[in-house]
Amino acid sequence: MLIKDMPLRGQNYTSAYVAKPLGLNYQHIQFISDILPADNMGASVFNVKTLSSNFIAARSLIK
Repeated sequence: MLIKDMPLRGQNYTSAYVAKPLGLNYQHIQFISDILPADNMGASVFNVKTLSSNFIAARSLIK
């Protein structure tokens, strides 16, 4: 889940509060002006030969 809002609105607390009862992991990512969400999550790449798209995960999240 990506929550985007003005600073100091409680996005971190809300995310952690929602993730815990659902059994999900919570991680905070600090974005700066030159980082896009795809840089952290990955991107969908269309293959012209097979006419299908594949999701390529960002290396920063692969452990």
